[in-house]
Amino acid sequence: IFNKILTVWHGTVQIQKHSRRRATERKYILFLARRIEAAIQCQSAWRKGLARRIAALLRSQQSASIHMLWDESVEAFYFLDTTTSVVSWDEPIGGKWSYRPQVQDRFTRRFVLAWPQLDRPKPLYAQQPQQGKCMVCKIEEATRACLKCALPKFDGQPPN
Repeated sequence: IFNKILTVWHGTVQIQKHSRRRATERKYILFLARRIEAAIQCQSAWRKGLARRIAALLRSQQSASIHMLWDESVEAFYFLDTTTSVVSWDEPIGGKWSYRPQVQDRFTRRFVLAWPQLDRPKPLYAQQPQQGKCMVCKIEEATRACLKCALPKFDGQPPN
């Protein structure tokens, strides 16, 4: 009888060991999952901050009045302030935040100002109408729409 009780006892201990080990494994797996999730959140926050700083840099460069230009004869960059027409060989105060840089065209390998579309005038359809001009064609004199252009009718239903 004692051997039988001892065998049952050992079996019970083995079952408890196995179930405790499985519970500990599950806790450890959850711990690892939370740790990975926390690492991903930290990386995501860092990337978002970096993206915001890069976006702020690009916005400031797009609106800068100082342009970085390339001089072929000296083979060096110089800086032109478009508002005062002052030229300087030294980088402006404020570093790369204060001027519009030049980039190398991938086809011609020549230096061009970054965002060349900023120098082109907007097409007529993208321009804001001047005061007293038609909102549709932006050419004819009118309060809202000239007689040649028809504004879209609003029949009480929101557009799709």
